[in-house]
Amino acid sequence: MTTSTKFLAEKIARAERNWNGPKWQGQRNMLKPTTVDSTETAAIPSEPMSATAGGVMKDNSNYSSKWYRTDNKNQWERKTTDVVTSTGERDKPTSTGLHYDEGKSRVDLLDPDFLLAVGKVLGFGCNKYNDHNWRGGIPISKLIGSCLRHLFAVNRGEDIDSESGLPHTAHLGCDSMFLHWTLKYRSDLDDRYKY
Repeated sequence: MTTSTKFLAEKIARAERNWNGPKWQGQRNMLKPTTVDSTETAAIPSEPMSATAGGVMKDNSNYSSKWYRTDNKNQWERKTTDVVTSTGERDKPTSTGLHYDEGKSRVDLLDPDFLLAVGKVLGFGCNKYNDHNWRGGIPISKLIGSCLRHLFAVNRGEDIDSESGLPHTAHLGCDSMFLHWTLKYRSDLDDRYKY
């Protein structure tokens, strides 16, 4: 048993002694909140807590909840109260979990409609050529030319490619992906004019 677990167990034992005393007999039923969103039960709460008199453990984190003694004397129950602000809006419990993702790709910012449109262009290409045909290698100058043709079409006000019936921007995204991959993995296909 770690030191913090021992300390917590001692506080629980002290709170239990206080709870069973005559001083708290009339107030035991007043401890439970009137409005409750969710309930969770645990033998010993895992979050940082501090025991208080009356068998209530206050949560020291940012949760809008408290731990209450259940009918089973060896268990505590965390009840998240439904807090209503002065403006009438409901307060949501704040998240205290950590997730370190600094410097990682922000894929959550990608537009799903655009990615689905690029997928349709890839499907069109599979019917015209083969699956993964582009991984066989396409010279960089051809990919740049295709990107520019679709970009120029958009610049002229033409949004939909006449051959595929799909947006030029989706074709441009697809060609950009091919170009990115080729520059990274197939430097042997770099046939750009050297100035």
